[in-house]
Amino acid sequence: MTDDVTHALPVGTKTRSMGRTITEGEFCLLNTMSWSISELHTNREKMAETAFGERLLAGTMLLAVTQGLHDSSDGLRELEETYGVQITRTLRMQAKFRAPVKPGDTLWVQTELVAAEPTDEAGVGVIVFRDTATNQRTETVAELERRLQFRRVAPA
Repeated sequence: MTDDVTHALPVGTKTRSMGRTITEGEFCLLNTMSWSISELHTNREKMAETAFGERLLAGTMLLAVTQGLHDSSDGLRELEETYGVQITRTLRMQAKFRAPVKPGDTLWVQTELVAAEPTDEAGVGVIVFRDTATNQRTETVAELERRLQFRRVAPA
């Protein structure tokens, strides 16, 4: 391995996660865990009278689901096993919520590794992922850009 912690990282590659249906039970649990207890998230009858027609998944939980789908994908596993990347912390996350997520929606995440940058600290770098979460209607529901600190170890 060269001294450049970003050497040979596959910048520009895109991966797609498995699909995940947010069941009624998961929907309720996710909203409750985030303390998103407003009627927007909890009152089916009231939300049926709105333009949304149904309760909405809290944005904080959509972030967690999006990141979880990427983190369980082959793309992250390849970075870990082939390139020896170990994520050490999140430096920044920016999100744009594009469409609501309702109970029963199925989500997929496409992730692109858009950048890999060295830092002043030996063996430590920053990678940038761009995640696009879509539903079963091919609507983009969220876009994330995540800057993550990593260190490089010998690949498994």
